[in-house]
Amino acid sequence: MDITLENKFNQTSVRQVERIHKPTPDDFKHTVLSSKHPVIFTGIVAEWKAFSLWSLDYLNTVLGNKEINARVSDNKIFTFDPEVGVTYPTKKMKFTDFTDWIVQNKKDDQYYYIQQYPIHTSFPELFPDIAIPDIIDKNLSLDTARWMGIPEMEIPEFIDKYLSLTTIFWMSTNGNITQLHHDPVESVLCQVRGRKRILLFEPKQSSFLYPFLKNSKIPFMSQLNIDQPDIDKFPKFINAKYIECILGRVIN
Repeated sequence: MDITLENKFNQTSVRQVERIHKPTPDDFKHTVLSSKHPVIFTGIVAEWKAFSLWSLDYLNTVLGNKEINARVSDNKIFTFDPEVGVTYPTKKMKFTDFTDWIVQNKKDDQYYYIQQYPIHTSFPELFPDIAIPDIIDKNLSLDTARWMGIPEMEIPEFIDKYLSLTTIFWMSTNGNITQLHHDPVESVLCQVRGRKRILLFEPKQSSFLYPFLKNSKIPFMSQLNIDQPDIDKFPKFINAKYIECILGRVIN
């Protein structure tokens, strides 16, 4: 039996994600570092240059013919394999070819996604357009550096608050779906353009979400197709509780 998420699984005890406009360091400490509840901060990205500058025309002008490897799916779902990790292919193209595909909204059974591109090395031209919020302590980035195996002494002094360790660029057209997962490191998701729909499950829900084995390549990923979960194969998922939120804005 296949059912869709439209059947409305039980909601989690947190009925909605709190929104805080232009948070203070105390707000961040209380909501993120202490209570560990999900929260949406507004009014921060709007102060970035990227918020007003990052149109397709601007990105094409700045990045021009830079070559990228776009990840490709034939059904908009970007899945992983427990034995080898990433399973979907990549396609080498110019950045402008990628944006042309978005503008033309091509229907060729191929869906593209720019994922996990470090801005400081891949798109340094965009680096001046963003800024790490003052509410985030640089030690959070140092933790990421240690996880990556980068000694603190090797981090260049000119990198403001070690921003380069935590700025990752993602871009796609609408409708792409990332397999249910949790991030192996702490992260802050910033939506500059468009919108992103997110389903959040509390850590205590893990037993209902069928993660891959710990000795697999992707122990942080779920085996579920979250868009159309197979309850015959994964019956405990019917007990899972989630909360839904939308990030971002609509642009013309």
